[in-house]
Amino acid sequence: MSTHVKPAPRPASLLGAWHAQVAVTAKHSPWLVRELLQRRQELLPKFAAYYQQLRALPCRTRRLLQRKFAPSLAGAALLLAFGQGHAIAANFTAGNATELNDAITMANSTVEADTISLTADITLTTVADSSLGASGTVAVSSALTIEGSGHTIARDPGAPEFQVLTVSATGALTVRETTLSGGKISTGGGRRTTE
Repeated sequence: MSTHVKPAPRPASLLGAWHAQVAVTAKHSPWLVRELLQRRQELLPKFAAYYQQLRALPCRTRRLLQRKFAPSLAGAALLLAFGQGHAIAANFTAGNATELNDAITMANSTVEADTISLTADITLTTVADSSLGASGTVAVSSALTIEGSGHTIARDPGAPEFQVLTVSATGALTVRETTLSGGKISTGGGRRTTE
């Protein structure tokens, strides 16, 4: 299986994305454009860094991010650069392993405490992250609550050995009303709470 890596955007495309997003902002929030232009020297490097990080995300994660926060990647990058992307905690839902990993990835990109609500039992069959040891989910590196509503997150008995959930040193995970089965939780230095 080959993986296509999207090249980092050239500086011209970064500037083009910046100018296009400023133009969109001018239509919807003209009062904000003056501030953006006055703070351009400060905001443009932040915008460029966020824009490149967002473009590097897997396609399905980018689409999820755009549905939750902004209609375009440039819009999401501008919110993050301007500091607005961190002001609102997000609520995600997950009913399978892919959705759970996408939601954790999205939550890791914010500093607010986000919540993932499970809509079904989730069975993990493959390793999704090996940065802190083999794990069936992406390592949690931010403040996150998983609301299970009685659902289970389980490692499939036929799957290789791996951790069910992993929390990095910068993460803080709270798990509520969720059964974890077939693996273990590794904190990797982060905080973990079960309720």
